[in-house]
Amino acid sequence: MSGRSPETLPYGLGAAILTVLAFVLLEMLLGGVLMDLQDTLALSEAQLGELTRVLATGIVVSTLLAWRGLTHAQLLHDAPSPPLHTLFASAAPLLALLPLLWSVNGWMDWLLQSLLPLSAWEAEWFAHAVDGTFAATLSACVLAPVLEEMLFRGLILRGLLLRYPPSTAIVHSAALFGLAHFNIYQFFVGLSTGLVLGLAYQRTRSLWPCVLLHAAFNGGVLWMASADGQWLADTIGNPLALPVALALFAWGLRRLLRVA
Repeated sequence: MSGRSPETLPYGLGAAILTVLAFVLLEMLLGGVLMDLQDTLALSEAQLGELTRVLATGIVVSTLLAWRGLTHAQLLHDAPSPPLHTLFASAAPLLALLPLLWSVNGWMDWLLQSLLPLSAWEAEWFAHAVDGTFAATLSACVLAPVLEEMLFRGLILRGLLLRYPPSTAIVHSAALFGLAHFNIYQFFVGLSTGLVLGLAYQRTRSLWPCVLLHAAFNGGVLWMASADGQWLADTIGNPLALPVALALFAWGLRRLLRVA
């Protein structure tokens, strides 16, 4: 320990992997405990799973905040510009990336399920996760964006950026974000969105743009699920969809790289 303040200690890849493993193990432990209380709490399996993930993320984030000497304000926004200015400057470029992200991940999901069909349990779990209920929407569009961004971008990527070049740190954090979902179907979604979210954090040093993009991406997935995949089928069948999505992505990426 060379006398640096805790918030500036570099976060190596090994420590990042251990953090994700601790998160996964804690989630499994809490899931086992809460399973015994499922009837008492009157929760469905999907609600129990979401509660477990929220609690595990909250505990890990709180522990790391205390260990690294960070306040919640430092974690959420560590840029010289005010939070609202940073959010407004990056909102349009980030939202422009969404059509291509939705399309690519929709195609990847279709390909994976064609090669590796979902088991009955997996199909039921995914159906509950996007069933449009208040609990599912709250989890996908509020709790997951805030808590997961605090852990994977606010703590893990923040520390990796102190030790590795930006591209290496972003790729490492995105891969860990995908692996933390613990299934092949969500790994690629986590990886691709994690790359964009990591770039957004590296450019802005604020979690608010990341939370916005994360929430908007998940909200779009919920909306598309409610349409039973018709949006994706219509998109694939439209010859203008891909060029438009690529153009928006290129514009958004260019603008995002200019954000300071």
